[in-house]
Amino acid sequence: MKKQLCTLCLALLLLIPGAGTFCSAAEAERTYTCSDWAETDVFSALYYGLARAPYGGDYRQPIQRQAFGENAAALVARTYGTDLDLYLNVTSFRLQKASGWGTVGLYDPVLAVAKELGILQGREDGSLDGATLITRQEAAVILARTYRACMGKVSDALSPLSYDDSAQIASWAQEDVQLMTQLGILQGVGDNRFHPQGSYTVEQCFSSLVRLLQKITPYPGPSPFAMTQEEAVIGGFCGSREMVAYADTENTAQVTAAAWAAGKGTLSGAKYYISVFDQDLKRTDYREVIKGSSDGRYGVHDAHLENLSLSPDGSQVFYQAKVEQDVYDFDSNGNQGDLLFSQGLYSVTLDLATGEQTYTRAELPSA
Repeated sequence: MKKQLCTLCLALLLLIPGAGTFCSAAEAERTYTCSDWAETDVFSALYYGLARAPYGGDYRQPIQRQAFGENAAALVARTYGTDLDLYLNVTSFRLQKASGWGTVGLYDPVLAVAKELGILQGREDGSLDGATLITRQEAAVILARTYRACMGKVSDALSPLSYDDSAQIASWAQEDVQLMTQLGILQGVGDNRFHPQGSYTVEQCFSSLVRLLQKITPYPGPSPFAMTQEEAVIGGFCGSREMVAYADTENTAQVTAAAWAAGKGTLSGAKYYISVFDQDLKRTDYREVIKGSSDGRYGVHDAHLENLSLSPDGSQVFYQAKVEQDVYDFDSNGNQGDLLFSQGLYSVTLDLATGEQTYTRAELPSA
C-alpha cells in the first residue's frame, strides 16, 4: 500500500504526552510503499528518526548494508542524545581533512560512523561493502551489535535455537540470532524456519529497530560520539559543504579559515566562499573576488580558489586563483563590456579587520 506521511499526521503525533525525538516537517513529505503489516512500525520509525535510509520508495525491497548501518546508527545516537546529522558532518570533515580535502563519497561518513560504532565491520578484503544487500542472519548480527552499542556489555543467558533450519545458520551468526530471537526482535518466517540466507527488507529493518528501541536501557558509559566543541562548530559547518581548502593557526589566535564551493556543475557556475572562525568560534563569511570566466547568458563566474593559508597572527587570509583567459563583463542584453580580469595567476590578501580583499597578478607559468 502506498503511503505519504503528511505534516498533519505528524502534528497530531506531537500532541501525544511524553513524545520524544521526532522527524522534521521535511521528513514528513516523503512518499513510500510498505506492506499493511508494517504500516505502524514504519510510521514509528519515521517518528523516532530511525528511518533515515532509503528516504522513500518501495520499503518492501531488500535493504543495503549502508542504509541498515545508517538507521542502526540513528538508534545508537538517539540512545546517547546525539545529533546524528551533526556527527556525520563532523565525520565528513575529518575524512576530508585526512584526505587533503579530496572528494568524500556520499556514503563514506555513514559507513565510517557505522564502523566506528561497531555496527558494520569490514569484509575479508577490508571493504565495508555498503551496497550489498543484507541477509536475515546478517541482520541479526547488525541488530545485536546495535544493541550492545546502546547497552554496553550484554550478559543475557541465551536459550538454544529451536528453528528447524538452525543448522543452516552460520557459526558467526548463531549467538546473535539467539539473542535477537530471545528478545523478540527477529522472528521466524513460518513453518518454524529462520531462513538465514533469506532477504531482509527495508520495512523489516524499520520494524526491528522499533522493537529494539523498546528494549534498550541507556548504557551509563561514555558516549561513542566524541567530538570537541571546535569540531562540532567548525566540522559541523564544513562537513556539510564541498570543501576546497582549509587552514588554521597554531598560535593563541586560533583562527581557522575554510574555503568551500556552492553550485558546482550548475550553468551559473560555482560560487566560492571563505568562512573564517575566530578564537570564540564566531564565523564570518567572505565571497571570493576573482572571476575566472564569463558569458553573455549566465554572467560572470568565480575563479577556482586554491592555496589557502593564514598569516601567523591570524589577521590575514591568503589565497590564489587562476584565470585561464580574459574575463569581461556583460550587460543585461548579453553585450560584452569592460575587461574585469586579465589572464593570469592572482594572489589575494583578505584583511580580517576590515574585510577588504586586495590582490596582485602574475603571468601564468608556462606549460
